[in-house]
Amino acid sequence: MVASYFFEIDDYPLSIDPFISTDFNFKIISDFLYYRLKDEINCKIVNLDKNIIEIRLFDYFLERNIYSENFVKCFHRHIHEKTPYFKYLIFIEKVVVISQDAFRLYTRTSLDFFKEVFQSHFIIPVTFLGKPIKKGEFIKNQDGFKIISEDKTYNFLVNKSCENTIGFLKEGNLDLTAFSHPNELLLTDCSNNSYLFDRYKLESVRGSLVYYLKFFNQQFGEYFEEIRKLLHEEIKNNPFLIPVSDFLGSESKNRIIKTPNKRSSVLGTVKIGYSNYFPNKKIAVALQKVLLKRYAVSSVIVEFDNLQLLIENMNNVDIVLSITFPVIDNLNILLLDILPDVSSELQKQILKDFQLGNFTKIASYTSFTRSMLPIFCSQYYYFKKLERRIEVSSFGEIIIDDD
Repeated sequence: MVASYFFEIDDYPLSIDPFISTDFNFKIISDFLYYRLKDEINCKIVNLDKNIIEIRLFDYFLERNIYSENFVKCFHRHIHEKTPYFKYLIFIEKVVVISQDAFRLYTRTSLDFFKEVFQSHFIIPVTFLGKPIKKGEFIKNQDGFKIISEDKTYNFLVNKSCENTIGFLKEGNLDLTAFSHPNELLLTDCSNNSYLFDRYKLESVRGSLVYYLKFFNQQFGEYFEEIRKLLHEEIKNNPFLIPVSDFLGSESKNRIIKTPNKRSSVLGTVKIGYSNYFPNKKIAVALQKVLLKRYAVSSVIVEFDNLQLLIENMNNVDIVLSITFPVIDNLNILLLDILPDVSSELQKQILKDFQLGNFTKIASYTSFTRSMLPIFCSQYYYFKKLERRIEVSSFGEIIIDDD
């Protein structure tokens, strides 16, 4: 019998190609589409030396005709093609096949979270020609898409309407609501519908999405710290947004600003762009208030229906509200994402401390970059069906316990 699951998700992934797609929705669904390494479950990851790591495949892969060479070719493709994930593999010197069921990675340095890198969603087995070996089949339909994977079907209902989510819960068809899409009604309307709790349980976990502002006008740079503090004052006690002071998600210890308002040197009307996902508009409106009240800068808000449209129109706005997330299960990897936006001197210092594991020190100078200002980290809230053994990790993995 084929087991079926019904999940809500706020949008389609931009792509399902693991060598191209870097958006969060792809990360959510990738585990259903592709095979990946899981230490002690389908493989064994062993540190032979501080710079040598061996991965031994279990029968799970061998029975499916997936061998060490299939994974080695994946590493080679990322490195040779310099894919978007190449920067997370820059510490690898070489990858070699040892046997059908084992391969080794020789690294230039030793990092505590190499295991997380090798178990990430972009390290998958590929064919001799470099084509991904799929675990599931992706099929679009009128309501969203489904992934048929071995003996299971995962149905994803694409929806951004908070009201529709409540309707789906009342119908009782959903197994899991869209955790990455903050839905205020889950905390208000649902609390007044006690019968929902006969079938569902409300869960919460700190997320790993980092909201940040990207400024294309460098004149705002001198006000970064102050803008962040003022935004935190504007958006207080929001259950979905945790005020942060750096890209590593350190919680902000905000102090009230009592200095008089300023007039900035920024002239003209500023355009603030964001994609139409909650609570982006709330943040954009708060920023608009801060710029006008504090710096006498007028602005207009430009809403884009989805992430793809926002990306295509980046050059048409002055400030973009965007989201980043760690591609592996470790926030420290975000340091590699901000490197292009810091000075060459700071790049060298970050890489040096990165290799030494001095992450507390690094956090002190990743409060902002030349053009990027981290402001909030996400808090996930979601309903899951009581009869299903499902949970969501901080890093966006849907974990199903079938046993």
